Amino acid sequence: EISVKGVLTQTPNFLAMVFGGGNTTYVDITDALASAEADPAITEIILNIDSPGGTIAGLFDTLAAIENVEKPIHAVVPNTAASAAYAIAAQADSITAGNRATNFGSVGIVATMGVDDDTISITLHTALFPLDKRNT
Repeated sequence: EISVKGVLTQTPNFLAMVFGGGNTTYVDITDALASAEADPAITEIILNIDSPGGTIAGLFDTLAAIENVEKPIHAVVPNTAASAAYAIAAQADSITAGNRATNFGSVGIVATMGVDDDTISITLHTALFPLDKRNT
């Protein structure tokens, strides 16, 4: 079982641990996947996900690592798999929601960039509910 909890970041983030209810790095996830894949005693990998998401830096490398795992991967989501955490859950062979109120989707992007002396903030927010086939 691989724990994917709290804010997801490329490197450990103290503020995410203090204010975000925990912190998991993408390196933690990919290292755990590699160990599980190499261990012949492990026949299935469970991603225990409870996260509001995180940064984009490192996410796509993690998604590629999940895609390259040959063992079955099952995502268990007791409460929330949003944004980057949803992207990770979506790579699993199956997803189990903890209850009817489990949150999935809410994939959004927020970016602030400096252009010359001005600052531009770009916000895009989209919600997805892929477990309900009627809405796809």
